[in-house]
Amino acid sequence: MTFTNMLLTILLLPVLAEPFVFIEEFSHASGAARSQVNGGDTTATDGELQSSGYTYAGLPDHAGGELVMAIKEEGQVKGPDGKCGVFSFEIISRSTHTDYFGFSYLGSPVPGRIKMPVWERGKTTMQDMERAYISFKYKAAEDKSPRKSGLTLNFRFEPDVKDSWPRRADFGRFTAEKEWQVFRKPLSKASNVQAFVNCINNENPEAFKFVWSHAAGIDQYNDGDKLLIDDVELRVLGK
Repeated sequence: MTFTNMLLTILLLPVLAEPFVFIEEFSHASGAARSQVNGGDTTATDGELQSSGYTYAGLPDHAGGELVMAIKEEGQVKGPDGKCGVFSFEIISRSTHTDYFGFSYLGSPVPGRIKMPVWERGKTTMQDMERAYISFKYKAAEDKSPRKSGLTLNFRFEPDVKDSWPRRADFGRFTAEKEWQVFRKPLSKASNVQAFVNCINNENPEAFKFVWSHAAGIDQYNDGDKLLIDDVELRVLGK
């Protein structure tokens, strides 16, 4: 074996060892959008969304006004690679009181739902979380919001089960600015990850989801605040 071939073999080993990769680049984005009131009823649709996702919210009984949020496949917006196609979340109008709010992404037609066959029921450990890297690229949109500083949200990864919050792998806050940034961490760095592992072992969830949520009270956000997401990935390295 020549030195060049040996070097290529060494460089390719981490890639060849990956038993699982989920990637969505949103190249299928056609401009379709869905608006929802208080994370529930759909108020308007524009085309048919290819991506599976939804907004959610919790409002107290005394809340004034409505919280209208939208998710959209931005077909004319360029991602960090210069190619058109990203996923977005936007606050259209705010309620005066909101306990929590955010949006979830569950998959798309080409990669399908986010399923993890490499995580076996009763056999998944914290070492498996150390080999699992989750990533996405993000930025704050500038078109409508008067925001002059970054857009701060929380991010977590959850099993798609009933009452998924206690079973989340929580990565905490991140701040989107006007330039594209990259989020990439192993699942082992998330808080509450032992409960996440326990759910895999005890409940064997069929699928998983990316979840972005508020990081402050609704009064800290503006109508028109918008988060752009691209290149969603989940890679599990081989043992």
